[in-house]
Amino acid sequence: MTISKAPGETVVDVLTEQVHLTRGNTGGLFNARLESGFDHLGRTSPLDTEWAHGSTADDLASLDFTTWDVAFGGQFSNPGALIGVPMVVHLLSDDIYLDFTLTDWGGVATQGRFSYERSSPVPVPAALLLLAGALPLLVRGTRRRC
Repeated sequence: MTISKAPGETVVDVLTEQVHLTRGNTGGLFNARLESGFDHLGRTSPLDTEWAHGSTADDLASLDFTTWDVAFGGQFSNPGALIGVPMVVHLLSDDIYLDFTLTDWGGVATQGRFSYERSSPVPVPAALLLLAGALPLLVRGTRRRC
């Protein structure tokens, strides 16, 4: 899925009920569900996420997750330098991991232009959870007597 924001436009990428990624006309990404803008002081935006270089195909336990700001180069960073670099975003409250690749990043003069590609969140379907709970009963009921 590709998400793009033209200069001056407002685009909100609703990943889950708790994580709504967006960008203002300056600064980095932030979670519009939990904050009103990018946290320039604490540099913790976007809240309820953590980021790492890599792919969801990698061993997730081996990835070094950190804040978006640190993952994209730290204070006074240039996220545009990481265009095309595979990343993983972990949606903390939902415990969902997504592949994320920045494809465009505009500076201050571009009024917050950006574009990225990401995988889609895959919640565990409720029917699957019910089936998992019933599985021991199904297995027990299918035993054969000799």
